[in-house]
Amino acid sequence: MKAKTWCPVFPGFYGTQFDYDLENELYEIKSNGRLPYEEHKEIDLTKFDESVINDLVYDNFMWDEWKNEVGRQCCLVIADNCDFIKSIKYERICSPREYNFVNDSIDCEIELDKRAFRNWILKNENLIDNYLHENLTSRDGFMSFHPNNFEAWEAMTDKFKTFSKPYYVGALLDCYFQSIEFDAWMLRDSLTDMNEGCYVNYDKVAEKLLEIAEEENEEGVEEVIIYNDPNQMNLFTNKKSGE
Repeated sequence: MKAKTWCPVFPGFYGTQFDYDLENELYEIKSNGRLPYEEHKEIDLTKFDESVINDLVYDNFMWDEWKNEVGRQCCLVIADNCDFIKSIKYERICSPREYNFVNDSIDCEIELDKRAFRNWILKNENLIDNYLHENLTSRDGFMSFHPNNFEAWEAMTDKFKTFSKPYYVGALLDCYFQSIEFDAWMLRDSLTDMNEGCYVNYDKVAEKLLEIAEEENEEGVEEVIIYNDPNQMNLFTNKKSGE
C-alpha cells in the first residue's frame, strides 16, 4: 500500500532541534580570522566589522538545500526504524506562511506492508485513542479538522483498510514512533553530514568581502586584506606582508 502523507516524528524547523543554527559556524570562522576553505585563506576577517560577516554568512546560507537534505534523510531514517514501512519517497518541505500554531512538515509517499500496519493498529486501540485525544482535541488556539477518537477513525477508514485522507497514515505512524519512544532528538541525531557550514556559499561570501575591501581601498584604507604568507604580495598595497 502506498500513501501520500507526512513524515512522522519530524517537528518542523522553526524553534526545534532541526532549526539551522549558524552561531557555531560564525564563532569558528571569526575565531580563526579566516574563511574555512583554502582558496579563501588570504581574506583577513579581522579587518571587517563583525556585523558584515554575520550578514554575509546568513545571506549566503543555502536554506532550501539544507531543508531538502534534512527532509530526505529524515525519510530514510524513519523507514529504517519501522518494520512495516517498506520505503519512503521524499517529496518536499511544506512550510506555513506564519509560524503561529503550525510548523514545517515533510510531504512524502510511504509504502507500507498493509497487513502488518493494520494488525498493529487493531492491537493498539487504546494507545491510538489516547494519541488522538491528546493531539486532535480542539482547544483555545487550536481547531482540529479531524476526529479525536479511535472509533471515528475506524469508521472513516473502513476498519483501517482504506485511507482517503493523507493526514491519517502520518498520524498513525507518529503514534507508533511515540510508542517505541523514538523522538525528534533521536531522529536529529540519526542524520549524517549535517554540518551547517557545508551549506554556506563561501565563494559568494569571499566575493562580497573582496568587493568591500576594494571600495575601502579606493577611499584610502590600506591593508584591508592581507596574506598569511609573507612572501606573497598584499592585495591592495603592492607590498609584501610585513613590510
